[in-house]
Amino acid sequence: MKQQQAPVPRAAKEDARKRRRVDDEIARAREECRQQVLEAERTALPDETVYPHELAELGIAFEYAVTRTRSQALAQDLSAARR
Repeated sequence: MKQQQAPVPRAAKEDARKRRRVDDEIARAREECRQQVLEAERTALPDETVYPHELAELGIAFEYAVTRTRSQALAQDLSAARR
């Protein structure tokens, strides 16, 4: 004999929908932020550096940046000049 599953309470279904909606909004916001960082990097200075203050102007947290910092850029440029 098969056991029937207990029906899921309506409140639990609503909570799950709200969590999915919030997760979707977070995912959309992250993707928008990623697109802004990519655009900033495409239009970066000739040394390909996007500085933290530029990200701040766009309202983007620096931890989302995937570019070199100023110190990284200087170190790479100095090491390239020594070759």
